[in-house]
Amino acid sequence: MKKLLIFSIVIILLGTTLSGCFKKGVGEFYDDFSEYQLGQTAPFGEWKVKNGTFIITLPPALNLGVGGANQNPGNNKVVQCVKDGIMYLDINYTDFVYSIDVLVPKDMDKARIYFRLQDNATVGYYILINPNINGYVLYKFNHTKVEKLAQSLTAATTLGPMFLRYTIIANKGKIILKVQGQKYLEYNDTHPILYGGIGFGGKGCYFDNVHVIPAGYTY
Repeated sequence: MKKLLIFSIVIILLGTTLSGCFKKGVGEFYDDFSEYQLGQTAPFGEWKVKNGTFIITLPPALNLGVGGANQNPGNNKVVQCVKDGIMYLDINYTDFVYSIDVLVPKDMDKARIYFRLQDNATVGYYILINPNINGYVLYKFNHTKVEKLAQSLTAATTLGPMFLRYTIIANKGKIILKVQGQKYLEYNDTHPILYGGIGFGGKGCYFDNVHVIPAGYTY
């Protein structure tokens, strides 16, 4: 009976529409940036910044794609990276599912999705989103040393710049990237970084709906 009650509570929570920012210890984290003020510059809330400038703004009037930015383009708040750097959570996640909506407005812009960040965001992994190349690239970095681990053969096709939902699934050394629910990349790192924070960056790019679910949660 007790197990059934706990299961029912989890289902109710997962079925609830997410909004604002919430965190349960080192458990599930979600932020749609609606609780911050327009024009507010990071750091704010639980977010930290390594170099760069990140500001709360409204999404551009483009084909806005998935997520809150598409559902309510007039009022939805997002984060724009005005000066390149990393906006991140200093939380030691191990195995997890991490999703984020990203808009790369111009071909010259490049977005990065960071995970398992350590040592003040100087060590970790990132996915490079570059409209000028056909595919997504997984990198591993340790301070100034950057290593290319894998690249997908294709990328999601769109009619123009729009928010797409990127999902990273990390399980020990296995790293999977999905875009709009479709798998584009899978890599097994034999010498993995096993824990760390998550983040994002890329001058000119927009970010929304950050959601991290640690292993053991239903996704």
